[in-house]
Amino acid sequence: MSLIALRLRACFRRFAAPAGRPPAGASAKLAFRPRYHERQGTAWAVESPAAVTYEAALVHAPDGALLAVDRFEYVQQALSENLLQLPRFVEGGGRWLTREELLDQALARTAERLARTVGVPPARR
Repeated sequence: MSLIALRLRACFRRFAAPAGRPPAGASAKLAFRPRYHERQGTAWAVESPAAVTYEAALVHAPDGALLAVDRFEYVQQALSENLLQLPRFVEGGGRWLTREELLDQALARTAERLARTVGVPPARR
């Protein structure tokens, strides 16, 4: 199992555990597409931004039924290129993120969505 798949599983368990309902019989399967690009530059100026693409599927282990799929594809843009990205820009600290930082934010959202699929209430922020 890849390190990233393990990180998704850990995030998923973190969201599912507080509800007292571990996702019995459900297992997170993670499949990647080949777009996983590290930024070229620094946190304050880049030649090429970080990009992450993945697809995660929640599968019911006993019968193989597909419970949910979450797809993430993102290439960080300058705020001046797209003001609709302001919330994500602020969440990232107002700087250019690494692919690991993008991935951490995305995996947390994915794990929360997958946990809701098995009846775990949304986390308070």
